[in-house]
Amino acid sequence: MLERIINELDFSVINDKRPTFNIFNRNNFEILDLFLVSSSLIDKITDFCVLNSQDMTSDHFPIEESISMGYQLENKSEAKKFNYKKANWQLFSEILNSQIVNIPESSLTIDQLNDKITE
Repeated sequence: MLERIINELDFSVINDKRPTFNIFNRNNFEILDLFLVSSSLIDKITDFCVLNSQDMTSDHFPIEESISMGYQLENKSEAKKFNYKKANWQLFSEILNSQIVNIPESSLTIDQLNDKITE
C-alpha cells in the first residue's frame, strides 16, 4: 500500500540501506523510517544521514536530509547583531513621531514612505 501511495504521489524514497530502528536489548536493526521527497526535488538532494550516534532515548534513529535550494545561508556569527536593550526607545519614539507629522501621506509611495521612516 505504501508503494502504491509513493507511486501515485510521485515521491522518491531517499533512504539508503542504513537501519533507522533498533531494538537495543535484541540487537535487531531495521529500516522503518523513510525520507520521502517529491520527485521534482530529487536532483537537489545533496546528502542523507542516519544519526545513529545521537542519544535520543528512542529506538528510532533521527534521519537528516540536505537539500540544496541554490542559495547560501548567512553565517550567524558574522551577521551584525544589535543589542536592543541598550536602545533609547523614548528618544526613538520622539524622533519617529516628529518625522511622521512632516510626511504628506497622499503624495508618497509606500517605498518613499519606507525610505523616509528608515532615514
